[in-house]
Amino acid sequence: MNKDQLEKKTGWVVWVNVDSTEGRGPSVPRVTCETEATASRFAKGKGVQGSDATIKETDLYLIDYQWYGPVIIEPSTNIDDVAQENINAYREALKKAESLGLTDDEISLLRKG
Repeated sequence: MNKDQLEKKTGWVVWVNVDSTEGRGPSVPRVTCETEATASRFAKGKGVQGSDATIKETDLYLIDYQWYGPVIIEPSTNIDDVAQENINAYREALKKAESLGLTDDEISLLRKG
């Protein structure tokens, strides 16, 4: 489904700088609001050195009964990548055990050693 077919509404995002002292860091969304008045309330004093944070109008999209808008995705680190490989290997082994007919109780016994 393309975004032009999704239900859409306007929202207001309060953007704050992660470095509230000097404003040298990236801006991230602090909160997304239904009304500009609500965003103004949340922005009050949340900017650099106690100034008001930036408010920007944005499009929000309804997907599976949840509204979605701007997000900041944190990139994974090398440690995260190794941990994710372990998670993937665990899930693959669990799928294989289930496909071989092991019950939840048998799998639980294997986990305990």
